[in-house]
Amino acid sequence: MIIGLFAFLFAFSTTIFADVTFNSESGIGFVGKGDVQSAFGWNNHALQQNYAGVTFTFRTDVTYSATCTYITDAGTLEEETQEITDEIETDLTSYINSNARMRNQVTGFFLTGYSGQVLYADAIPVVGSPCVGAEGIVGTWTAVELINSTDIGLFVNYGGSSVQLYY
Repeated sequence: MIIGLFAFLFAFSTTIFADVTFNSESGIGFVGKGDVQSAFGWNNHALQQNYAGVTFTFRTDVTYSATCTYITDAGTLEEETQEITDEIETDLTSYINSNARMRNQVTGFFLTGYSGQVLYADAIPVVGSPCVGAEGIVGTWTAVELINSTDIGLFVNYGGSSVQLYY
């Protein structure tokens, strides 16, 4: 019976802090303090000390169909279409929500949209930029089309650590 009570209290306490709402199209949402604390194993005191270093990012897997145009050693113009997959990580802007009646204790983070800064994208082809065609011949990307985009999720970051949040 005691184990059942602890299981109930644990389940209740984890859902009470599940306070994440997020719109992946706009980058707008809210992350409650409990979710950040749980992500990093912080108590309330640690959150109050570290909140200024907390950031949020959103990750997406993308797949492009890209055409590399190049001239062969024989002097002929060739086109080679390649499928390129990459992960994009985009920074979100945020500000804290605090309770003035409780000495400005942090109660969560408002996410106010994408900053426009892509933090990580390795292999996204861009029309006009160099590409490598058959036999290692350097050419130029002449056509790029996004064929698939899959959201990976919202992440909270601190001090080099990144933890996925569910919304």
